[in-house]
Amino acid sequence: MLRTFILTFFGGLVAAAPLTAQECTSCPGCESATVATTAAQDEPSALAKGLAALAKKPFSFDMTMSYAEGENGADINGSMAFGDSKHFSMKVNIAMKEGETSQSAKLRLVADGTWLYYHVDTPELPAEMAAMAIGKVKLATFDELTQGIMSMSPMPVLDEKGSVSAATIDQVLAQSGLTISRDEKGSVNLSMDLPDQGPEGSAGKMLITLDGKNYMPQSLNVTGFNEEGEVDSMTMTFSNTKVLKDIKEFGENAWKFEVPEGTIINDMTAMLNMAAMQMMPVGGAEDELEF
Repeated sequence: MLRTFILTFFGGLVAAAPLTAQECTSCPGCESATVATTAAQDEPSALAKGLAALAKKPFSFDMTMSYAEGENGADINGSMAFGDSKHFSMKVNIAMKEGETSQSAKLRLVADGTWLYYHVDTPELPAEMAAMAIGKVKLATFDELTQGIMSMSPMPVLDEKGSVSAATIDQVLAQSGLTISRDEKGSVNLSMDLPDQGPEGSAGKMLITLDGKNYMPQSLNVTGFNEEGEVDSMTMTFSNTKVLKDIKEFGENAWKFEVPEGTIINDMTAMLNMAAMQMMPVGGAEDELEF
């Protein structure tokens, strides 16, 4: 369960990064709107521009997360510092409960400009995977993988200047059905009704709250019911959020990976390259992979 949750959690971090939607500007004093279309919009919305700009701004935050599925659940806390696409770090502590069983893990990621280091510290890791619990991967490997993924996107991820496309953010979220509102504090709230999860389940709700000035996340709440009728919920809270002017504000040691004494760091670059080659076809959609 823990290994599956670790993978799901990191995927969730990506998916739950600040989501965007177009703000209603068609009527003065309008407090809420549902994203419908941006087809006739020549200029991306201010919200989309702000979120796209975050990809080039250094920032940091602390986060806590609680997840519950019936009697099972997890509590997570951690922090993240992002300098740029080559310099970032993340620390995460996970405590899980499944019935009467509890499990724990500590995760650490550091990108120093050349390498991405990782360390998974948990007693639950099987012996055959223990040797891979700490390692490094060349960051250049992710450049090739990212380019391959972006080439398959139906809409451009980057604009003509090589920046994250605000126009694409508007186009994608124009079809999302998100409802946008601003509260009395100026925060931007994005809400959505979730679909039914089965004949015995009922629709849930999702609410994302962003800072109204810099569009960094403040909270994410998801509630609903699973097929057994048990309550499912996930809550993420972000605190100590900072958007910095320069990566140098993090200090010289921000991207230094501390190796536990007596530990060998495995270079997993070749293994990741092989996995990527098997996952992504080369030469067009008509070619078949040979194993």
